Amino acid sequence: MDAAVTSMHCTSVRRKSSEVLDHDGVVNTITIYRGTHPSAVRDRFQNFVVPFFSKSLCFTAVCH
Repeated sequence: MDAAVTSMHCTSVRRKSSEVLDHDGVVNTITIYRGTHPSAVRDRFQNFVVPFFSKSLCFTAVCH
């Protein structure tokens, strides 16, 4: 999850969501960044979303 500093409601909701997921044993991360919701979308997608899915998805019979 990510949230913009300028979007304080979203930031607090994301933090609470992360706490609930932690409590339920779901591995998650939260990133708070400067700017608005659409700020630096390309950078965030390239540096966070793609690496996350590259590490997390498995399309073979043996997954780590």
